[in-house]
Amino acid sequence: MTRRWLVLADDLTGAADCAIALGRRGLAAVVIWGDIRSVRSRQEPILAYDTASRGLSADAAAALHRNVLASRVDPNAANNPSPRPIAASNIP
Repeated sequence: MTRRWLVLADDLTGAADCAIALGRRGLAAVVIWGDIRSVRSRQEPILAYDTASRGLSADAAAALHRNVLASRVDPNAANNPSPRPIAASNIP
């Protein structure tokens, strides 16, 4: 099974920067924005999602990120095929 990753970015530039960095490591990446539910069928290893949360308060941005993450990842599933969350700071 191929590992899949979800990158949550606060703006489109951040999502694109992460997708490019991971793409340079040989991983197929796609940048998405808008309604996250519309991309459930995407199978690329990397989904870099622009949450458009840059202008939100810290609490509102955190809530949005939690909601997006919860909609994409089931933390109770073993060998979960859903994307795994990563932090941009973990990308070399």
